[in-house]
Amino acid sequence: MDTKPGSFILLQGLEEVTTRLSRDLNNGFLIAEILARYKPNQLSMHSFDNSQNTVRKASNWSLLEKYFTKYEQEFPFKPAEYMEIKEGNFEDLVKFMVKLYGVLTKRRYPAFTQCHPQPLRHLKGYTNASS
Repeated sequence: MDTKPGSFILLQGLEEVTTRLSRDLNNGFLIAEILARYKPNQLSMHSFDNSQNTVRKASNWSLLEKYFTKYEQEFPFKPAEYMEIKEGNFEDLVKFMVKLYGVLTKRRYPAFTQCHPQPLRHLKGYTNASS
């Protein structure tokens, strides 16, 4: 099984097929879907919206923030670690996903010592808005 964080995302068999990985992660929807896959009794997808609408994106992140606060022992994320993601900060997104990968799989991916877009470019369907 491939243990690269980007592949980890794509191998989840998620309902929503994504072709713009960074966009779908920065609106919070795909992150919520990953969490719901691993913790179905903790997070329900009915309140999340896969949209770039500013209000809905803010709502998704507000719900995620409440989730991380409620389950802070299991998910030790601070708002500073994910708040720039919704604004499109790709570096923060990669750092967050690597940490989430570690928390959910109990594995560490040592190749991510420096954070840059390179690690996800090999994924089929990955596009970066700045590319």
